Amino acid sequence: VIVPTTEPILGIIGYFFAKKYGIPIIYEVQDNYEIYDSYSIPFVRFLDHNVIKNSDYVFFSNYPLMNKHKFLRNNKIEVIENGIDLDFFRLIPKKSARNSLGINQEIKLITYIGSISKDRGIDLMIDAVGDLSKDDRRIHLLISGKVWRGININKPWIIFKELPKREQVVKALNASDLLVLASTDNPFTKYSFPQKLFEYMSVNVPIVATEVGDVARILKPFKGLLCKPNNIKDLKSKMLQQMKRKSINYRKTAMKYTWKNLSRKLDKMIIKVTR
Repeated sequence: VIVPTTEPILGIIGYFFAKKYGIPIIYEVQDNYEIYDSYSIPFVRFLDHNVIKNSDYVFFSNYPLMNKHKFLRNNKIEVIENGIDLDFFRLIPKKSARNSLGINQEIKLITYIGSISKDRGIDLMIDAVGDLSKDDRRIHLLISGKVWRGININKPWIIFKELPKREQVVKALNASDLLVLASTDNPFTKYSFPQKLFEYMSVNVPIVATEVGDVARILKPFKGLLCKPNNIKDLKSKMLQQMKRKSINYRKTAMKYTWKNLSRKLDKMIIKVTR
C-alpha cells in the first residue's frame, strides 16, 4: 500500500505510482493544502482533487478538514487526529518539574509551547498575560518555540526557554498552572489539529483554548475553558477562571487518542484496500 502524506505534490506522485504498478493507495490530507505554496503551481489543485476523489481510501487530520472535502467524496473516508504517547507525556510533580527547569516555585505560570507567531494568537496572548500581571505580579508567561517577526517577547514577566529536548517539554507542561492555545481563526488553524493539544491534556493542568477547528470539539465537554478567537477580553476572563482550578482530568480523554488506538483505524483501512 502507498500512503502519501505531508504535501499535495507527494500525494500526486504517490497516486501516479499506485496506478502505474497497481498498488492500493490511501491518501492522508493533513492540512488545508490551499494555503501551501505548491497549490499555486498550475494544475496542482486539480491533480490533488483527483487524488482525493479516486484514492482507495482517504483520511484527514480533523473533522472540519474532512467536511471541507466532502464535495469531492463522502465515502471511504476517515479522521485520524495527531496522537499522544502517554508513557512519555506523563505526570510529574510540579515542584520537581520547576526545580529541574530552574523556575521559581512562587510564581503563577502560564505556558505556551509552539510556533510564536501572530496567526497562533501569540501577540494577543502576550497582551492578555501582560494585563493580568499588572494586577498580580506573580503571573508569568513561559513560552518556547520559534519566534516569528512582529512578536516582542522582551517583557519582565516573560520567561523564554528553548527546551530542545522533548523531556524538557514534558517538565515545562507539568511545571505550569495554566496552558494556553490562543490560535486565531484563519485558513490554517481552522483546518488543522495542533499536536500540542493532547500533550497539554496529558498532564492534567488547566487549559484555555480558543474555539477554533477540532480543538473546540475535543474540549467542549469541559466547561468554561473555550474562548472566542481574537477576543482579548474573553481570553483574560477564561485565564482567570481556569487558574483558580487546581487540576482537571483531561488525561482520561487523551487516552482515546494514543498512537496505538489511532493506528487501529489505519490498520482497518489497509485491510479493506488489500482484500
